Amino acid sequence: MLATLLPPERAALAARAARVLDGRGDRALAARLYRESGDPARGAEIFVELARADVGRGAVRSAAAFLDEAGEYAAPAERVHVLTLLGRAVEALEAGEPVVDRLRGAERAELCLRLARAAIVAGRWADARRHVENACRPDDPRSMVLIADAAYGAGDVAQAERLARTAAETVRDPALLCESLMVLGRSTFTADPPTSDAVLRRVTQVAAEHGLLPWRVQALFALGSHDHTFGDPAAPSLLAARELAVEAGMLVVVVQADLMLANAAMLVDGPAAALPLLRTTAERAGRLRLTSLQAMAELFAAVDAGLAGDEAVMGELLAAAQSRADAPTEVNVLGPMVRAMPHLLRHGLATASALFDQAVPALLTHGSAIPIDHIGLWALLRTAVGDRDHAARETLRGHKMLMATGIRAALEYADAIAAGRAGDEPEAVAHFAAADAALAHLPWWNRLLRLFALEGAVADGWGDPVPALRADLAAHEAAGAESLARTCRDLLRTAGAPTRRQAGPVAPALRARGVTAREAEVLALVAAGLTNAEAAQRLFLSRRTVETHVARLLAKTGAADRSELRRWA
Repeated sequence: MLATLLPPERAALAARAARVLDGRGDRALAARLYRESGDPARGAEIFVELARADVGRGAVRSAAAFLDEAGEYAAPAERVHVLTLLGRAVEALEAGEPVVDRLRGAERAELCLRLARAAIVAGRWADARRHVENACRPDDPRSMVLIADAAYGAGDVAQAERLARTAAETVRDPALLCESLMVLGRSTFTADPPTSDAVLRRVTQVAAEHGLLPWRVQALFALGSHDHTFGDPAAPSLLAARELAVEAGMLVVVVQADLMLANAAMLVDGPAAALPLLRTTAERAGRLRLTSLQAMAELFAAVDAGLAGDEAVMGELLAAAQSRADAPTEVNVLGPMVRAMPHLLRHGLATASALFDQAVPALLTHGSAIPIDHIGLWALLRTAVGDRDHAARETLRGHKMLMATGIRAALEYADAIAAGRAGDEPEAVAHFAAADAALAHLPWWNRLLRLFALEGAVADGWGDPVPALRADLAAHEAAGAESLARTCRDLLRTAGAPTRRQAGPVAPALRARGVTAREAEVLALVAAGLTNAEAAQRLFLSRRTVETHVARLLAKTGAADRSELRRWA
């Protein structure tokens, strides 16, 4: 029947059908029919409205599809906004910056503010400020919030907190309130963690009340990152944020969460467990052209390659990280720390300490630098070699980064070495026990850090280092960490308790993907069809621990869900 109609008749019928469908709520089909009727502007208007609604509820993938259908009629500001939420911040900047000067009035101002948000996601703080200034809307609360966010990224935490607090007290729009509270929560974290968490929980409440899924995801991620800093390797908020981000297509948060999960894998199971996830994360960030996050993933991967003894890969990854556009401060200053890792692994402590000295003090002066657990090694190494150790410990003791469990435990071990060296055995034993307790959930990191304290105990005759050295030796042998195992054997011989080398139980094919012995056991039970609860009962573990192992197996194998993991196994 359609083939018999002339174009004017088809257009008239399409217009009539479009009006009917538009009235009854089938708007996507109505928009396509408006386009066929010869009214593409009306069709594009509907597609933009649909995209805006999907953005508000977190369905950014479908929002992007609607904008694509709107084509050239879509407002540049809307396209920039959706691309930014999708994690394609560089693409958003490239789409919006060339057309700014062709716009006027409110439309131009809106695009400039959207571009500022994209620049912040891309880690381009100066560009973000420039776009806010070009918007010429100093009284718009969004300008204040964006300047606050850019200030935080650039390290000016005081300005970020001041502006964000002012904005949060004045804005009424729920989305903008969430945005200002997010900046306030990040800015107050190091100085007042409880207040920061309370602010972020308020964001989750506001976002839930108003159906603002993107801001709920952001707040959950921030809460999860706080729990991660305080020593929880599988923070529920972090896992929930990642799951929601995957569903919503918010790939920036997925990349950020995977960076933290990879760091958690290193702290729990060692560098071999973290490297595969870090490589995948760096590749994903690269595809999204998120060069700042790509550089961070490559930096962490370089550290782990160094700790795994692969200096060639370490050098390649470090060079790649330092070559990225918009590389963050951590990447620019921590190169010497990365190069220290092979020396640390071979127990060349003096060289490792000197390299840490070239990196960590510079990072401690940056206002918004993240509290990387490796920073604690600076004071620990200086104490182990007896080089200006008191100054290093006191510098770290008074620094806001001490909130990180890994850094705080390193300082406790350093204090144990210093007390033992001074002949105060009770003090040394107390500090050692405090560090051990703090890192109970981070076993690999604990074994690495306490090796220096155990050496001090053997050398200075305090505590009971032999049982701990024997336990750590067995764990290093099981993980294939021969260099660390060798150091344990040397210390045991020095302590008069020599031991023999043993082989590890993880098959090479699994070890190549960073799968640990315990994860291999969980994988076998998953493949056999057991639930998490059944696997937990079989292995005498908590259900949450098994869930954590399954999450890491999904990341290391690339499986999308439990069924695919079973097929992979």
